[in-house]
Amino acid sequence: MSKAHSASQAERRQSWRMVLDTWKVSGLSVRQFCQNEGLTQGTFYYWRRKLSASCENPRASDPVGASDEFVDVTSLIQSPTVLDLVLRSGHALRMTTATDPHLLSQVLQVLQQVGLC
Repeated sequence: MSKAHSASQAERRQSWRMVLDTWKVSGLSVRQFCQNEGLTQGTFYYWRRKLSASCENPRASDPVGASDEFVDVTSLIQSPTVLDLVLRSGHALRMTTATDPHLLSQVLQVLQQVGLC
C-alpha cells in the first residue's frame, strides 16, 4: 500500500470518527442526522460498523491508532489541503492546513467563549 493511499484511508477514518462523534452528541436519529448532513444511511452504517469493529484491534486495522488518541496531522498532509474541524456543537470550521496557527488559536478561543466548542 502506498503512503498516499494509507494517508487518505487514515484521513477518511478520522473524518468518519468526527461524523460519528457529532451524531452521538446531536441527539438526532440516524435518519434525521443523515438527512441534515447529506449522507446516505447505508454509508453511515457502513462506517459505524467498520470503525466499531476496528476498535477491537485498532492498531491492526488503523495506522493512526485508537480514536481517543491525538494524531500528528502534519505527518499525514503533504500539501495545503482543506481541513474540517467539527465542533461539539455540530458546527464545522473549515480551514486550510496553511492557516496561521495564531489566527486559528484566536478563533478557537472565541468559539470556546461562546460555547461552540
